[in-house]
Amino acid sequence: SNCSIKSILRRQVYDIPPLKLTVTEHQAEVKKCVCGYTTKADFPKTVPHYVQYGSHIRGFLIYLQNYQFLPYERTKELIADLFKHNLSTGTLSNTQKHAFEQLEAFEEQLKALLTLATVAGFDETGFRVLSKCWWLHSCSTDKHAYYQVHEKRGNEAMDAIGILPNFEGIAIHDFWKSYLKYTCTHGLCNAHLLRELTFIKDRFKQDWAEDLASLLCEMKTARDKGY
Repeated sequence: SNCSIKSILRRQVYDIPPLKLTVTEHQAEVKKCVCGYTTKADFPKTVPHYVQYGSHIRGFLIYLQNYQFLPYERTKELIADLFKHNLSTGTLSNTQKHAFEQLEAFEEQLKALLTLATVAGFDETGFRVLSKCWWLHSCSTDKHAYYQVHEKRGNEAMDAIGILPNFEGIAIHDFWKSYLKYTCTHGLCNAHLLRELTFIKDRFKQDWAEDLASLLCEMKTARDKGY
């Protein structure tokens, strides 16, 4: 041919392959020696049952329910839609329980780390559990965060969580009275303060509240820039 390639044009398509569950079967041979002794090979430690779900789909289920906050029925619906596979509520519950047990050591290490923090933020907010109002407690730094749901809002819950009773740094919060019972140093959360200043400005028409809010925001901007 007298033709030559002048250039190559490219177009790319990003897509995902068809989604489906795959089944991997493990087989263990059982052999009987001429001496009469029977022996069998061992299965992998990750395959303790005749039938089970693998770590990838179990991790995906934990992600859907605990990060994307999908309830049980919607999680089952999504798996059915994507993979044409029906999960039981019991499977989801057992997956949650297994993950919870596996994370016990991590949870204790995280709480110990936050207890030693120089500065940490503390907060609590209403949280529905079986239609009843419980409380979601949080403790966080710029790199780590811990959440725990408890039936109570005040000191009973804070003592049970176990961070504040041993905390010796600066606790940043909204100055709710339950926090002030602990002997650590306390600081007012500016996010809560800005919210209160907005309320004062809107409800009582106090101009000083808006001026103070603007000053706080300017101070934060200056601090973020390293001034």
